Amino acid sequence: MKCPECHTENPDTNKFCRECGAEFASVCPICGQTHGPADKFCGECGHDLIPGTEPEESPAATPRERRNVTVLFSDMAGYTFMTERLDPEEVKDIMQWILGEVSQTVTKYDGFVERVIGDAIMAIFGFPKSHEDDPIRALNAAMEIHSLVEGFSPKVEDKVGRPLYMHTGIATGLAVTGEVNLECGTYGIVGDSVNLASRLQHLADPGEILVSEQTHRQADGLFLFERLEPQKLKGKEKTVNIFRVIAPSPHRTRFDVMSERGLTPLVGRQRELQTLLDGFERIRDGRGQAFSIISDA
Repeated sequence: MKCPECHTENPDTNKFCRECGAEFASVCPICGQTHGPADKFCGECGHDLIPGTEPEESPAATPRERRNVTVLFSDMAGYTFMTERLDPEEVKDIMQWILGEVSQTVTKYDGFVERVIGDAIMAIFGFPKSHEDDPIRALNAAMEIHSLVEGFSPKVEDKVGRPLYMHTGIATGLAVTGEVNLECGTYGIVGDSVNLASRLQHLADPGEILVSEQTHRQADGLFLFERLEPQKLKGKEKTVNIFRVIAPSPHRTRFDVMSERGLTPLVGRQRELQTLLDGFERIRDGRGQAFSIISDA
């Protein structure tokens, strides 16, 4: 490793330059993992390593809340095989890179990496930040995670002896935050959506993304799905409807989906519609218009 200050070559394990003493490795303040100066996120816990990006005021803990969230569980197929074939240091380097990229992908869609265990990651969409399209964000993140691992796989297949794939489960539903500690980056989410996402992840084959019925309902039209046979999952009294994600659809917004399926016509608003149409014609002639529309949501 070359020192950025005096350009002296140092062993990769050094934290400080042996010539000038400059520090050229960052240490995660949450888990203590060492990282290079260019790393933006911790490969172990997903913590943001860029100075100055933390909220100005971040309480140590927040009250528990009831939230509709989308939970994503993703696990690597081939991890156990890799640990048997490679040196532990090589495995750690590979997983540090992959989990760092996965964490950045989750953060890109305003999700939160709640837990990383070995080769598995649990992410939450909808807490602490809520969005109307959290299920869509989770699906986009899952597809990017699968793509980045499949793109990285050829670099290590000769060593590992088999391709690397992710398999993912996603579920949407009501959850309750447990012991919330923002300093440690833990939220303790509990609820049926957490358990269901975990079951779906274990059920998914390598390369598959399986989602719950509620996630499918909110993302239908923006993604193409294949409905699978209902399954009896552990801990569930009734069979569960499961959907496999095929690909994103050509539609970019929910309005595009509704327009294709047919919008519901307005009833009893002929005068208002005619006013808007007349105003549109005047706008086309170059005369500006302003309309105020007031109603219940």
